[in-house]
Amino acid sequence: MSTIKINNLQHPNSVNANIVLDANGRVGIGTSSPSFNLDILSPGLASTPWIRLASNGDNSGAGLILAGAATSQKNWVISNQYNVNGGLEFTQTTTAGGSTISSTPAMTLDSAGRLLVGTTSYTQSSAEM
Repeated sequence: MSTIKINNLQHPNSVNANIVLDANGRVGIGTSSPSFNLDILSPGLASTPWIRLASNGDNSGAGLILAGAATSQKNWVISNQYNVNGGLEFTQTTTAGGSTISSTPAMTLDSAGRLLVGTTSYTQSSAEM
């Protein structure tokens, strides 16, 4: 398979592009000069920029894997509904440099707003620290 290279992605009839892929490989949405690998700029002062990650399947939620360049370290995952229904989870991968997510989150914010550390369910004894 060949590599497709795009130096500048811009609507041909627009001076102000909505999406730009610059020569350094940075993507800009709402900006023509991205400063980061992905740079999203809201179109106006009253607009709130939102990013949506969603699953189109079995209610498994969505997540973001924060991976470093070193494969000797486990990656961190921020996800919703992966292990705990309705929860926001902070979990590591099962292996260094891997993408398989552990079934035991390090920390969870459950649907009732409780912070759970080292457990996925609330009990009276887990709340007494």
